[in-house]
Amino acid sequence: MNAAIYVRISADREGRELGVQRQEEDCRKLATELGLTVVEVFSDNDISASTRSRKPRPAYARMLAEVDAGRIGTVLAYSTSRLTRRPLEFEGIISRADAGRLRIATVVAGEVDLTTSDGQTMARVLAAFDAREAKAISERSKRERQQRREQGRWHGGFRPFGFEPNGVTPRAGEQDLIKSGAAAVLAGRTVAGIARDWSAVMPPPAWRPPLVVKWRGSTVRDILTNPRVAGMLPGGTKARDWSPIVDEETWRGVVAVLSNPGRKTGRGDIRLLTGIAHCGVPGCGGTLNAGQTKAGTHTYRCLVGRHLDRAARPVDDYVRDVWIGFVAANRVPIGKAAGPSTGDLAGRAAGIRARLAELEASLSDAEGMAAAMIARSVPKLEAELLGVEADMAEAAGTSALAGLPADEDGLRAVWMAADTEKRRSLILAAPLRITVLPPGRGVHSFDPDTAPIERV
Repeated sequence: MNAAIYVRISADREGRELGVQRQEEDCRKLATELGLTVVEVFSDNDISASTRSRKPRPAYARMLAEVDAGRIGTVLAYSTSRLTRRPLEFEGIISRADAGRLRIATVVAGEVDLTTSDGQTMARVLAAFDAREAKAISERSKRERQQRREQGRWHGGFRPFGFEPNGVTPRAGEQDLIKSGAAAVLAGRTVAGIARDWSAVMPPPAWRPPLVVKWRGSTVRDILTNPRVAGMLPGGTKARDWSPIVDEETWRGVVAVLSNPGRKTGRGDIRLLTGIAHCGVPGCGGTLNAGQTKAGTHTYRCLVGRHLDRAARPVDDYVRDVWIGFVAANRVPIGKAAGPSTGDLAGRAAGIRARLAELEASLSDAEGMAAAMIARSVPKLEAELLGVEADMAEAAGTSALAGLPADEDGLRAVWMAADTEKRRSLILAAPLRITVLPPGRGVHSFDPDTAPIERV
């Protein structure tokens, strides 16, 4: 009867299949000793066989199908745990052996006689111990990953974009895209535009099937807002194993810009004020969307109701003129006057995090009044930290206005040279609330009072 070798390893970090190769070499030596001819090798590399694993084992399923078809009578494995760590699966092996269709031999324990009650009992005991060990390994691994997270160290998973598979070594070309993407967000580009830029340089990594050849805006957003790119873990823990790709202030600015509700554009075409301007009909306050008349005239329409639909061009021109005058009159960078430096803010944030860590560590040993005092201090420090982080985000998030000309003619030239995406970023960077009212019945000329713009 023909023999087959089954090899499996749960984790292949380097993707080199060295573990399964060693198993195959040992199994071939066993086959020679037993005088068996190996006709096929079934390999499940980097796949767990524990009860917690949901990953299918295609080679294992094909091997059993060959056994059931009568083409294979003996299966060689390094150990019974390489075959499976699942007691229910082992019952399937026992039933095949008991019916005379399957013989099992392992490098570790030799031939496993599953045709007798004693052999079956021992096999079931081994399967139970294998399942227990698999669970213990899972629990140890989970605790180790948690500890590595708490220490700010790489704790495994899919290869993060910008780093090699070890999660620590920089991958230069990808890190360059992250740096340029962060700068582009702060300069007013949309994630969709950045995705197009990235797609022209390289395809997305093949993290998991199906393969994608173009970047999506949502994926770019996830990468740029991930704390990892700022050298942090969720919660603000500083990483120990890898260096930041962008500084924390830039990252917080990117997060602030991408979480700005004004960037939500709704459906339809994207125009200058889509999702930015508000409906001025009393009791509404909804945002405006792009519309178009039967004659092809671009309009703004209220997303909430049908009570507002007016020509877009006069409103856009008025907003442009107000923006130019506003920025020219506010030569001190908006939102940054007389504030602390980003370095000072980063230092304050680090100090608050360190103090919080000390309090949380001492809370476990404190009792009575001391514990109550510590518990009262933590929310205050957390609120202070949120305020400092917001200041950091604001310091980076207004950079779309940085470096603009000081005079109105220069600002007008910048505006005219910019595309719609850039113009929207310039409006969003200025603290202005734009409200649009219906023009009135029979009114054909633009009245500035129907588009009030206020500083916020």
